[in-house]
Amino acid sequence: MTWRALYCSAGLELKARDVLVAMGHTVFCPYEREKRRVASRAAGTGGWRLVFVDTPVFLNYVFVDVDEDTSPDWVTEIGGLREVLDFVRCAGAPLAVPAAQLKDVMEVADERGMVSSADLTKNSYKFRAVAGDACSFGPGAGLEGVAGRIASVADLDKTGQVVVVVNLFGGEQEVKVDHRLLKNTPQPEQRAAA
Repeated sequence: MTWRALYCSAGLELKARDVLVAMGHTVFCPYEREKRRVASRAAGTGGWRLVFVDTPVFLNYVFVDVDEDTSPDWVTEIGGLREVLDFVRCAGAPLAVPAAQLKDVMEVADERGMVSSADLTKNSYKFRAVAGDACSFGPGAGLEGVAGRIASVADLDKTGQVVVVVNLFGGEQEVKVDHRLLKNTPQPEQRAAA
């Protein structure tokens, strides 16, 4: 897949997505659905009501997969939309965005692109290792290069720390460490292959 980034008018990202899908393009525009409390406009109620608001994860950007063979005029066709200001460009040409750059967000998005805000902010989303996985300490941990095994990720979202078991001083010791100080933790696809 060759993804291209589109720079859209503010607030029209989801509309641009819908127009591009109607044109037959594969589009990725991740968004969060938030519940907001707003003042009721009904006269004399003085109350509040809850509404759902869809907010794009990447403000002003939509990603489109363009098949250059079947759409030879794709730059003019897409760039001419009212909702699209322009392609993100490098040296005058529309910039290609590698699929690997969008992979993590695509994994947590549903078929329409909706992600939960918890998926994007929790440490457990960013840190993919689980209990039992091998790891090693990176720079700044004080134990750089020492190998260990992850014992627990229970406090990951509260404190950002994981418990690692290491062989120190002739026995196994549990060490609580910030997850960012670990390296060589396996990714889900590596775990499945093992």
